[in-house]
Amino acid sequence: FNDTYLYNGKEQQYDGYCTDIFFDQAMAWMNAGQQDQPFFAYIPLNAAHWPWFVPEKYREQVRSDAAAHPEVLEHLPQAKREALISFLAMGANIDENLGPLDQFLADSGLRDNTIVVFLTDNGSTMGPDYYNAGMRGKKTTLWEGGHRVPCFIRWPGGDLGSPREIDELAHVQDLLPTLADLAGVDAVPANLDGESLTPIFRGERDALDD
Repeated sequence: FNDTYLYNGKEQQYDGYCTDIFFDQAMAWMNAGQQDQPFFAYIPLNAAHWPWFVPEKYREQVRSDAAAHPEVLEHLPQAKREALISFLAMGANIDENLGPLDQFLADSGLRDNTIVVFLTDNGSTMGPDYYNAGMRGKKTTLWEGGHRVPCFIRWPGGDLGSPREIDELAHVQDLLPTLADLAGVDAVPANLDGESLTPIFRGERDALDD
C-alpha cells in the first residue's frame, strides 16, 4: 500500500494498492497514444502471493461467501484459514481489476483487435487446502498440481473460431511464437523452444508435432 515503484528507472511514490496501481498504470500507458500503433503490454502481478497484504474489504467478502460454504475453511487451523482468506481476497481484487481493463479496451476501440492472454506462473500454494481440481501436488512440485495453470487467449477479430476449451498440452514457451504468428511478425528466431499454437486455434491441426 502507498509504496514506491520504479517508473522509467526512477523511484516514484504511488497512493493505493499495488495491483490496482499496476492495472491503472497499464491502462494509462495504453491510452497515451498507443491506439494508433501495435503495442505489447505485460502486467505481471505480485499477488496472489505472500505476504498476504490486501484491502480488508476483499477479505470481508471472502468471509461472507465462505459462511455459505463452511466446508471450505472449517477443517483448517486458524492461521491457515486466515492465510487462505487473504489469498482468495487477492484473487477477488485481481478479478475486479480485469473488468475495467476489458471495459477500457472496449471504450478505446481496441477490444476486437487486441490479443489478450491471461495465465498464472505455477500451481497454487493453497490449492490442496481447499480445492485442487483433482490434481496431485502444488507449487514447487512436478505433479500436475504444481505446473498446470489457467491460460485464456482471446482475440475477437483474429479468426480464432468460437470460444472453446483446447486440451492439447502447451507450455508458456509456446506464447512467443504464437503471438508472433498471430501478429504476422516474421523476424523471430527459428530455433525457439516453443511452437506456435495458431494452427490449432484456427482448426488447421488437431495437435502439435511430437
